Amino acid sequence: MPAISTVASALNGYLETVSAMIISPIQDRTQTTSGINTLTLNGSPAIRLCTAADTAHKPLLVRDSTLLLVTKGGLQIKHGTAHYSVGKNEMVLLKKDILVKYSSTTQLRGDGTQFILFHLTDDLLKDFVRQARLSVSRPKQSKAVTIEGIDARLLKFLDSLHLYFDYQGLDENITRIKLLELLYNLSSKTGLVLEQLMDLRPHFRGDITATIEDHLMDAVSLPQLAEFSGRSLSSFKRDFIAIYNMSPSKWLRQRRLEKAAELFRNTTMTVTDICYTLGFENLAHFSRLFKAHFGHTPSRFRMAMSESI
Repeated sequence: MPAISTVASALNGYLETVSAMIISPIQDRTQTTSGINTLTLNGSPAIRLCTAADTAHKPLLVRDSTLLLVTKGGLQIKHGTAHYSVGKNEMVLLKKDILVKYSSTTQLRGDGTQFILFHLTDDLLKDFVRQARLSVSRPKQSKAVTIEGIDARLLKFLDSLHLYFDYQGLDENITRIKLLELLYNLSSKTGLVLEQLMDLRPHFRGDITATIEDHLMDAVSLPQLAEFSGRSLSSFKRDFIAIYNMSPSKWLRQRRLEKAAELFRNTTMTVTDICYTLGFENLAHFSRLFKAHFGHTPSRFRMAMSESI
């Protein structure tokens, strides 16, 4: 990595160029479709101001490297069996092509939790490496989730974004400028987040998730799923663990049990029909796994759902 003085000099020169480029922060509003609290790049959300209400309640596939910087409250991140806590003035990097859940640590739905989310594509990161003339070294270990503190410089940068969140149709050149400014600020110090961000090696193909979801309710084996995804069984298992952070068999069992609970809540299908529709071996096996996961047998679970209505 370059010395701090070198990066600072590059950043100062970069910001001077930016100042010369920007005549007015608001340009023709027909150029983009960005909404309030969202800045777009190439027509897709790139920077978002989020609150507790925006946190995910179901698994989310991270398509691009995603950086979340928490300014109020906190977040809980779940990646497979691993759990992470991100507090105020901390940031978390989610590497691309992983499946995560994230939720607010507070029950408040307004001023409780606030964070700014950045989507960082490989193309943008490669452009930054060339522009900043960084000497990129691969991290010893590629991590799916990386947490680091936010320094005073980054906090001031985050404050500068609020001006732009108030407008619709912001020129996308400004979004790109702010993303590059974020990366320059990160590169002003040696940190774990920057190190992981600069790991631009191809990891695994994202179609594995579509294959799993498409066949969730089919009685298919792991070798069949591997074949459907165009992989050998060993490659399928390796790529699956990289995305979900747990073994395919464990994840499928857990996901099918959750699907069974959903069917009990929303359909009149019998326990037997649900058992075999989701590919379980037999009723006894299904009931034992369901009780271990939810604390009730399938019949008692459905009865409890009916009583709560």
